Amino acid sequence: MISTKRALGLLVAASLSMGCSSADRPGGSASLGQAAVSGNFGTTNFDQAPSAFWIGHPDVPDTIAMYLSAKPMTCNEAANIGWNQMLPPGVAVLEMILEGTSPGVYVVTAADPVAPGDAEVNFIVSGPELDEWRAPSGTVAVASASDADGIVTGQFDVSWLDGSRIRGSFSAAECAAAHEVHKRTSM
Repeated sequence: MISTKRALGLLVAASLSMGCSSADRPGGSASLGQAAVSGNFGTTNFDQAPSAFWIGHPDVPDTIAMYLSAKPMTCNEAANIGWNQMLPPGVAVLEMILEGTSPGVYVVTAADPVAPGDAEVNFIVSGPELDEWRAPSGTVAVASASDADGIVTGQFDVSWLDGSRIRGSFSAAECAAAHEVHKRTSM
C-alpha cells in the first residue's frame, strides 16, 4: 500500500543512504519510470510511453494518480503546477486516477464521483488549452504498489465510446513533488 503523504525529507534521506545521485531523488532530473503501450485515441497513435510516474500531490487523499507520457519527462518537469501545458503541443499523456492505494483490479468508470475500487482514466493531448477525454470502460490492474521502492507496476486496458482503445503495462516511478492535471471532458 502506498502512503502518498510521507515526508519528502525521509525520501531524500533514504535515497542518500542507498547511494542515489541527486538526479534520482524525488524532484530530481532523472527520467521517470516507463510503460509499454499500444493503441490509439481517435487518429492519434499512442505506442510509446518513455515516462511513467505516480504523483505525490493527488487532489484526493488515498488515491494513486499515475501519468504515462509519450515524451520523456523528469520529476522536475512534472513538479510544476500545469506541467501538462508546458509540454510541446500534441504530446499524448494517459492519466489514471485509482480510488485506492493497494494492489488489485480497478474498474474504469465515467461515474462522478468515482467510487472506491474504481478508476478514472483520461487521454490528454498537451497544448495551451488542455484537451482531455475520459474513458468510460476498462480496467487498471495494479500488481504491486510499494513504499519500499517507490514503484507501482501493473497493466491496463481502456476504451472510449468511439472505439479508441489503449492497453499496456507500466512501471511507474514516484514523483513526490508532482501535481495532478485538471479539466474533465467525457467522450
